[in-house]
Amino acid sequence: QYRQGLSKLASAKDKKEQARAFLVKRYGFALDADLDEWSKEPQQTVDSYLGLCEVGTINTELLTMQAQQELLEAQSAQEDEKLKYERLQLQVKESYHKTTTMRITAEEIVQEAKKYEAPKAEAQAALAKYKEKINTVADKLNTQKKILDNIQQRRQAVEKLKNTIFRNRATEYARCIELLDNAQESGKEQIDILSKLTGVYSGITATIMSSSQLINFITGELEGITIWYRPEGAITWQGVKNIVSDVAAFFSDVQSYIARFKIGTLFERIRNSFKEPFTILLFIFNLLVVIVGLFLFRRSFPAINAMLLRVGQESSGLTRLFSLLLSALLSFVYIYFVSVGIWLLLLAVFMFQATLDSYIYILFYLASIPYLLYLINRFVRHMMQFNVRHDYVFLAPDFQRRFVVVFSVFLYASVSLLLFRQAFILGNYYGSELPDIFLAVNFIIFQISLILLIDKEQILNLIPTKTPFWQWVRTQVDAYYYLILLMVIAVIIMSNPYVGYGKLVLYILIGLIYSGLMGVGLFWLHGFFKRIASRVFFATSDEIVRERFANAKTWFGLLIITSFLVVGFLGLIIGARIWGWQITFETITGWMREPIPGTEDNPITILSFARILGIIFMGFLAAYWLNRFVLEKIFDLLLIDAGVQHTVTSITQYIVIIAAIFIGFVSAGLGVIVNWLIAALVLGLGWILKEPIGDFVAYFIILVQRPVKIGDYIKVDEIAMGVVRRITARSVVLRRKNSTTVIVPNSYLIGHTIVNWNYARNFIAFDDIVVTIDYKEDPEQVKELLLSVIESHPNVLKNPRPVVRLSAFGEYGYVFMARGFLSSVYTLEQWNTASDVRFAIVKEMRAKNIMIALPVRMLIRKKNAFSVNEEL
Repeated sequence: QYRQGLSKLASAKDKKEQARAFLVKRYGFALDADLDEWSKEPQQTVDSYLGLCEVGTINTELLTMQAQQELLEAQSAQEDEKLKYERLQLQVKESYHKTTTMRITAEEIVQEAKKYEAPKAEAQAALAKYKEKINTVADKLNTQKKILDNIQQRRQAVEKLKNTIFRNRATEYARCIELLDNAQESGKEQIDILSKLTGVYSGITATIMSSSQLINFITGELEGITIWYRPEGAITWQGVKNIVSDVAAFFSDVQSYIARFKIGTLFERIRNSFKEPFTILLFIFNLLVVIVGLFLFRRSFPAINAMLLRVGQESSGLTRLFSLLLSALLSFVYIYFVSVGIWLLLLAVFMFQATLDSYIYILFYLASIPYLLYLINRFVRHMMQFNVRHDYVFLAPDFQRRFVVVFSVFLYASVSLLLFRQAFILGNYYGSELPDIFLAVNFIIFQISLILLIDKEQILNLIPTKTPFWQWVRTQVDAYYYLILLMVIAVIIMSNPYVGYGKLVLYILIGLIYSGLMGVGLFWLHGFFKRIASRVFFATSDEIVRERFANAKTWFGLLIITSFLVVGFLGLIIGARIWGWQITFETITGWMREPIPGTEDNPITILSFARILGIIFMGFLAAYWLNRFVLEKIFDLLLIDAGVQHTVTSITQYIVIIAAIFIGFVSAGLGVIVNWLIAALVLGLGWILKEPIGDFVAYFIILVQRPVKIGDYIKVDEIAMGVVRRITARSVVLRRKNSTTVIVPNSYLIGHTIVNWNYARNFIAFDDIVVTIDYKEDPEQVKELLLSVIESHPNVLKNPRPVVRLSAFGEYGYVFMARGFLSSVYTLEQWNTASDVRFAIVKEMRAKNIMIALPVRMLIRKKNAFSVNEEL
């Protein structure tokens, strides 16, 4: 409807503008502010007056049409704002419903808050615009009233010229009066339109302000459910920063007051406040009540105190405790009656006389701080002595010191903070947050005091010790008590309503608890899977763990690592949920589909890379299952040599794995990279086919004949002896007993003699021990002794049994050979074992007086010459 009215008004306005243009051209008037305000002065001719009236009237009518156009546009805009407000109401209701039902995550809260950023900015801009328009319309109204006065003055001027220049021009005179009346009516209509326009703009402004209030309400609610929400009464950082400046300004004002203080001014104020007799009587009455109360306390204290002490001695429980506590308090007041009475009288004077200067009260509160601190110190000492005199009725001896320290600090802080706060409030610093800060600090000190009253031993005594879990908790509390205490104090401070981070603290505590439970659960899950996998891959018989199949240790390790990665990935997803981060499988797969930086020409994503690894892993599995369940069955049927079997299976594994690598790259759309890999392989083979060709061929010979394998203890001629650690395409890596590494080329290993202690059987023999016994000894006894000594060593096997032989009749006695067998596990210990056996043989023979034969040389002197006769 408003748009239709605007369309009709636009066509009528165009016709009026054409008529005005014709008249302007006809009479030669300029369109300027003077014409709009009817302040242009015409020439003293009939045509000039008539032209001014016609052009001015049509111009006023156009201005009225323009005002009507603004009114229609404003009314249309008002309807649009109402519609926006209704839509905003629905949106706010939906958001509020989500917040009240708690069906909204942290990420959704951010998204919901972002919805209201643009409407809030638009509302602020629109509010400023329409306020400016209201001011503009008000200026137009004032101007239009002046224009009406100008039109009225112009009409009066024409009426005065009726008998002069309009004397013989009655028709033109009537036309001028008619046009001026029309202009006046049009001006009045314009004022009415502008008044309506002001009302419409005010209505739009009210709607926009309602929208702003809605937006502020819902954004406040959304902030209220976030972890960073702080209540409205919380202290701001700016308030904390202003502490020093506020205190400095307060003391500066107090110092200025003291500098200009005059005792006469004080008495003048007091005299003015007691002008009314009723005020004087009321003040005197209140003061007398205080004085009488102090006097009665002074007179009746001995009797009351005696009664309280008697009740405390005769009673028990709370009655005794309350009676003695009251007696201690009253006796303290009685001891310091004079100073306490004076301070109470001053306090009563200031309370009952509220017309004094506020700085008098400020000085009283500031002066009371040191006095009350002194009084607190005396009070604490009095209570300690009273407690000791009455057999620690209030506090136990071991707890009294802790309580006195904590309680004294709390009282000192509370008195200082509260009195200074009251004095600061009287200074009328309305913009300062210092009073709230003092309250917050006092409340935090109170909470911390309560915690510090609890001793470490008391907390440990509350923890049960019946289960291992609670024993572990007790141990942790005992070890980290002060760290836990510090954390509790931090939680108390952050949760204080004046600090306002309670939601953040709750969020962190809940997150830590859930994360801990998740960690324990995932750790148990991984341990459970590890135990199941160990039963699948290993078998236990006679307390010996054996592999169920070849390479079981390798596959078990890979499976455990894979399961750990899977559990870790699961923990990442659950942990992100706990801490409010919406990470899902779709999110992670989306990350995996993004190209890795630097691979835009041939895009490589994490997903494609994982696909390649998966296909290669499947190739390894296929190669293993082919060798395990196909080739081994064929070899068993054909009775092929073991070395040939190993060669065929190795080559088959290489072919299957290379095919899997090729298929993996092609399936991921990386065929170009495969070409580069093939080129690199060709270059690599060209490099290998130089001098290392012999080593490479020898490598396959070692794979086929298997003269050595990893873990064998070997000796290559006289140059190297050690444990085989690695067999590569170029060399065999040996680890010597002195921890040095020897690298032997494959070709050298094949071309020389190798001693391999672990080649065929599962046991070895240490080097034969040869011992010569005197001929006077019993050889059977010696044989039994040697057998018993060798068998007694823990590393020597029972089966096969040790061997002891009388190998020869030597030059000096019986020659015995002793040999013991060891498990291949103790290959590197064979020399230490043989040494231990030799020590044991010597010890046993000496214990049984069996002589080991020794060569003896006898020198015989004959005819001043020496001849050598060697005898046993």
